[in-house]
Amino acid sequence: MLLLIALGLAGIGLIIAALGATVALVAVGAVIASAGTGLLLPTMLTWAISPLSFEERGRGTGLWTAALFIGQFVCPLALLAIGGADCRRRSYFSASRPS
Repeated sequence: MLLLIALGLAGIGLIIAALGATVALVAVGAVIASAGTGLLLPTMLTWAISPLSFEERGRGTGLWTAALFIGQFVCPLALLAIGGADCRRRSYFSASRPS
């Protein structure tokens, strides 16, 4: 149940941030998304290590954390490889919207 709440908050916040027309609305969406991901990370960690014995939980937590940070490192590289030169020419994070 907590996982669904966390995913729902993260999704709603990201949608609000993506569709926000003002900086204040984007900030509200970011706060909601952050609350969702703040719930999501410990929930996923608890879910991942719950089948492990007490003696194995330290190693399991370390592997889970390493996988998380490796994913954060590899994701932008993978997106650049998939997007090709188009990602390097176009700024997707500009404040103005196309007309």
